[in-house]
Order: sequence, then C-alpha cells, then structure tokens
Amino acid sequence: FNTSSQKQQDLDAAQIELGTRKEDPVMEYRGQPLKCVQDVVVRWWSTYAMVKRLIILRPALERLDAEKKLKNTTDKADAPSRMLTENEWQVLESLSELLEPLKAAQQVLESEKIVTSSLVLPYLTIICTHLQQYISAADDLNDDEEMYPGLSASLIDVAKKMMEDF
Repeated sequence: FNTSSQKQQDLDAAQIELGTRKEDPVMEYRGQPLKCVQDVVVRWWSTYAMVKRLIILRPALERLDAEKKLKNTTDKADAPSRMLTENEWQVLESLSELLEPLKAAQQVLESEKIVTSSLVLPYLTIICTHLQQYISAADDLNDDEEMYPGLSASLIDVAKKMMEDF
C-alpha cells in the first residue's frame, strides 16, 4: 500500500464503505482513512504499531481480498490469496498483546519532558511481570491448540528471551 497509490485508494474506499475510520490507539487519529504502518528499525515499538494497525484494518483488507484487489498486477489470475489466514491473524493478536506494554514503557522512557531515570526500575518491574504473565497464559493456552491455534510457540520463546535479557 505504501508503494501503490491505487492500492491505497482502494484501502481508503474500503474503510469508508465499512465505516472503519475510527479512533486508532496506535497513532494520532486525524479523521482520515488509515494507512498501513511500516516497521522502522530505529523505533522498536513500530512493530507494535504495524501489527495493531493491520488488526484495525482487517475488515477493509478482507473486503479488498474478496474483491480480488490485494493481488499484484504481476500475479496470475489463479494465484492464491495474499490475505492472512485466521491462524496468522491470531498470532498478530497475540504479538500485539505481548508488545503493547513494552511500547508504552518505551514511549514514557524516551520522553524528554520528564526525568526518566527514576522510572526505569518501576517500568522494568512492570515489563517483567507482564512477560511472566504472558508466558504463563501462553503455556496454559498452548496445552490446547484447538482452543487457541494461533498462539505460536515462537512468541512464547520471544517473551522468554526478553525475560532473560532483563
């Protein structure tokens, strides 16, 4: 969508038709159709912003997929859909849950308007508690893959690795 003005216009139109122009908790809302967010290396929480925006745009993306507007012009007519599967959407939901508190902490700690050194230990405690709760909940849900098939073991591994780093 970021490289094709036609695809972006299609996404805008789908949002307007579906009424999905709503408050966006990720980025400041300006009353316009939302755009996809790209992951940026210099802001690690941009992964969260990208994932959360995709989740918000899901209905519009599904509409475009149903209308065969997600395919590239180079795709063959019988090429498979580029739309995410239900399991992939569930993994994104889970990733969003994992990253949300980390994004909030990052934004507070990168602030230039307040003294943040006194906030480091409290936020570290909050992050560690969140990661422990996430790992525990993920382990419980992972016992029953039928109930929550999108919960990827790799997300649990990421949370465990983050805990090791703290």
